[in-house]
Amino acid sequence: MAKCDLFVVGGGGGGGAGIGGGGGGGKANTATGVDINAPVAVTIGAGGAGGVAPYGNGGQGGTTSIGALLSAGGGYGGTGYTGGSVGGTSASGRSGGSGTSNKAGGGGGETADGDSGYSTGNGGAGTSNNWTGTTIYVAGGGGGGARSGTGAGSGVYGGGNGRNNSAGYAGEANRGGGGGGGAYVDGVGGYAGGNGGSGIAIIRYKAEDYDDAGSGGTKSVVGEYVVHTFTASGTFTPPNPSFHGGCQEI
Repeated sequence: MAKCDLFVVGGGGGGGAGIGGGGGGGKANTATGVDINAPVAVTIGAGGAGGVAPYGNGGQGGTTSIGALLSAGGGYGGTGYTGGSVGGTSASGRSGGSGTSNKAGGGGGETADGDSGYSTGNGGAGTSNNWTGTTIYVAGGGGGGARSGTGAGSGVYGGGNGRNNSAGYAGEANRGGGGGGGAYVDGVGGYAGGNGGSGIAIIRYKAEDYDDAGSGGTKSVVGEYVVHTFTASGTFTPPNPSFHGGCQEI
């Protein structure tokens, strides 16, 4: 009896404004051999909003789910011009880096903490998945923002780059990356943080007959698997019981 494999990534947190910390990457969860015998709801977490200029915190990322399997959104990036910055803490518990008066910390990723603003404030590393036939890099932290003339941090694994002269870059859509931190420009003020990237959900199961497979999301065949990729919320309907490679009841 074949079963379903599930992969879910929460939305990334928004970057802070005004030498803002990078947003944290969303949590990534994998479950294998899950039995599904009825349609299940799939919810894609939205990315958190970037902090509003001149000195606003970013917003928390939204939760992504396939039925009962949940992946929380990444933590927000804080504003940092007054008293230094702390980057967003990711939903996986990886902390953002601390900042200085001129550089913000990077957001935490799924697998690594964000860098301190004493270095560059880069976002923490996330993770990867190749079920769709192409490797995607997800759940990374956003880069920290910086003051005029100083180096901003880079986002990784879908996280947006921080900026030293304008608003932070957004995290990549459907990768759960944190938003980049916004800059502070002397004589002008603080710039907005970047929005976090939305999450993603992937379901796969071994198949012998694609024409009789389940439905929902974008469906493809990768090797011996049927793969359903959700970039927006929807419903996954499993194959019917006569389908030999489908998701069977417990």
